[in-house]
Amino acid sequence: SFSLTTSMIGNTGLILEITNLKVDLQEDRNIPEADAFGREPGFKGIYAQTAAITLPKRWFDNEENNPNTTARLAGYDILVGTGGFSGRLALEVINGTSDPMLVKTVGTNGFEVGFSAFDIKFDRNDIVSSNIAGQLKIPKLKDELGNDAIVEIQGHLDADGDFLITASEQDGFAPIEIPEVLKLYIQGVEFGSEDGDFFIFSTAE
Repeated sequence: SFSLTTSMIGNTGLILEITNLKVDLQEDRNIPEADAFGREPGFKGIYAQTAAITLPKRWFDNEENNPNTTARLAGYDILVGTGGFSGRLALEVINGTSDPMLVKTVGTNGFEVGFSAFDIKFDRNDIVSSNIAGQLKIPKLKDELGNDAIVEIQGHLDADGDFLITASEQDGFAPIEIPEVLKLYIQGVEFGSEDGDFFIFSTAE
């Protein structure tokens, strides 16, 4: 059992951190963490309490509002070996405010992608829980008040491949109008997959 000193990988700006790393190659008994995960006697593999890579701040577009905000790829209570993969993987916003949002501009037309949470928990290669939260800013898409629409995203993934993504705008989206026929106000959209069938559902009036 050992930990690695937090350090940069070469000159990449990537910061590596690993704590409480254990390697188990024994035949007659398991490390306690393997027993806690319910692995069979004779487990062989590795365990890490934390394994994380922090990404450089310069990769993101937060210099103006949250200059200290960045992200890291992290794994918690990771157990890999006989019986498969268990643990939680997360893409985390760090060094930000109490409710940080990490933003990246895509292309040159103002399309922005932001996220505040993304994590998946596995048990022996199966997804047992997940959490996705973020936002999109799409050029020329307006809310009902005429401002640039901020599309809030929430979602989750299931072990069998099903997923559900919800997109909404606090003030509602600008209406879709057919003159003298109808004006459709969309509040939110859900899309996903269930039992192999894809669907889309909108709340509108």
